[in-house]
Amino acid sequence: LNIQINLVKYLDKVNDLKYIEEEALIYKADFLNFNSDYVPPLKFSLVINFSLLAEIVGDFAEMVINEPEEAHRLLHQLIITCIKVLINWDLEDNMVHLNLRLDAIPDVPQLRFYSLPPNGLFNIQGILFSRSTPSKYLISTIYECSDKTCISNRSERISDRQAVRKCDICGKEKTEITKARVTGDHILAMIMPIEFLNSWQIFTRCQGIIIDFKEELYSQLELGIHYNVIVKKDAQAFTSWGVKPMLPESLIRVLKKYIPPPFPSAVVEAFNSVREICGSSPWAHVNYFASQVGIGCFPVSSFMQLKTGLLLSLASTQGRKCPISILALGECGFIMRSAARLCPRALVVTPTLWKPPNGLVTIDGQREWLEAGPLLLASYGVLYVGNMPKIGSIFLSQIASAVDSELVTLQQKPSCRTVDPKILTYPLKSAVWMQWKCNQFSWQDMHQLRTLIDIFGMPYLAEIGCDDVTMSSSMISTACGNRANEEQRLLNENDFRQFIGIISAQEVEMSEAASSLIKKYFVASRRERPDSLPIKAVKVLTSMCEAHARLSLRNIAIYEDAVAAIFLYEESVVALFGKSVMSEAPKRQCNSTISIEVVKEENEVPFMYGIVVPNLRSKLLNWHDKWLIF
Repeated sequence: LNIQINLVKYLDKVNDLKYIEEEALIYKADFLNFNSDYVPPLKFSLVINFSLLAEIVGDFAEMVINEPEEAHRLLHQLIITCIKVLINWDLEDNMVHLNLRLDAIPDVPQLRFYSLPPNGLFNIQGILFSRSTPSKYLISTIYECSDKTCISNRSERISDRQAVRKCDICGKEKTEITKARVTGDHILAMIMPIEFLNSWQIFTRCQGIIIDFKEELYSQLELGIHYNVIVKKDAQAFTSWGVKPMLPESLIRVLKKYIPPPFPSAVVEAFNSVREICGSSPWAHVNYFASQVGIGCFPVSSFMQLKTGLLLSLASTQGRKCPISILALGECGFIMRSAARLCPRALVVTPTLWKPPNGLVTIDGQREWLEAGPLLLASYGVLYVGNMPKIGSIFLSQIASAVDSELVTLQQKPSCRTVDPKILTYPLKSAVWMQWKCNQFSWQDMHQLRTLIDIFGMPYLAEIGCDDVTMSSSMISTACGNRANEEQRLLNENDFRQFIGIISAQEVEMSEAASSLIKKYFVASRRERPDSLPIKAVKVLTSMCEAHARLSLRNIAIYEDAVAAIFLYEESVVALFGKSVMSEAPKRQCNSTISIEVVKEENEVPFMYGIVVPNLRSKLLNWHDKWLIF
């Protein structure tokens, strides 16, 4: 009795008591005007505020976890009693249908994917790999005696939780009145363990769990997202009682405005060391971290343009905007795979294992299943697709379409029935990395490169960095057993990954100076070299500018962040299309094998640190008079 009294207090506290009264009054009016003999039941959907429930009626909260069916029965009976008291109407048990949901994930045992389920409620954490299209499930129906001569002329509504009994009078089987069926919508979904996405290998074979999501629980589900699901083991399947997306921690902190955690000590030391050497330079920290990407066989000054671009892409993966995708030209697979290891979530794929990168709609029996492809499975992370010539035209076209539109649309086979377009298309939340060693003397390759530049925004060049002599000497030294390159690793992967995870979702506001510089650079470039910059260059430059500010621990992208983004763009534009006759070409000459020395040498680049920057603002303000390009 105390549980019921406190439960009524809880229902009143969360305004569910008023909701029950209002719905019952509406149902009563409809019931009296209903012409058919087969009246549908009154349906309630209650979302439990679990923390408040535990505070007001702790015994019932414990019952929800340990004995959910008994808790459901008790609350169902209490609702019928409340209706009788509130509006003076006595309803039979089967005339009320209750959907019970949890608004938060309570502290319950977690089910291992290869263990037997415990009793009561438990949670499953994993990636939503596939889901079915919505279909109907039975809520309740009406049965009556199959013998028409039986004196028992009473029909009975049976819920999906009850067994059908024989006639109490004649003992014969009862038959269903199919037109009295009440149904709801549900889907089946497969949840895969997070180990399914192994960041450093191609594919890990795992076994998933199929869960039944009913009514509103499946309305917000997205393929490829990490979820925490509260489930109960029923006779035939796992049934969801609540579901919450497990967003990246950095994004959660931004959405809830939490204070970020402290950086690893090695990262703090790196910031202090760079500040002592370069003072308040707005570029030095990014150059330092870029030099630490992909340390191994090559000197720290190698691939500096590409490594800076990869670092900017990593710093954009866990925010609310579409991340920066990378097209790299040259032999740079080792660097890109090494950089992918720094992302909290990364997927390395080959077309032989993943035919449709977008995903696929398949048929299994009477159901259509929507299966996530690698573009969705790498959400809030990196998808490395490798060398472009080995990808194949169909695979490449789907990748290019997704990057260009920032949307992922599942591929539907002709044999499948028409599927609602709303559940076929998802926003692109992964950064796509691709490499290509194109032939500059091939018209066909250059034409395809032009198309890819329009899609990706700009290519990064593996050749920009230290010279060939320094590179060759370093590789020979490493082959002879010298670990000089490895000794320059000042940040281990875990610290680097933690740093990226903390800053990658930080909201950054564009300053007027930075935004104006990017727009004027774009207009000036398009005037002098119409084919050099694609239409989406402004958007890509803005994302690069924001990522640069993020890595520099600024929440406002300043003028110098825009200069850094433009410098990277100009390096590629000049290498591919030639320099402008009206301005100096960007120069990067750095052959040091020590990260701090790399930062010092990069500080001496004229475009970024001294000669051109003070004059850049005035030059771009007068682009319409001089048609200057930078």
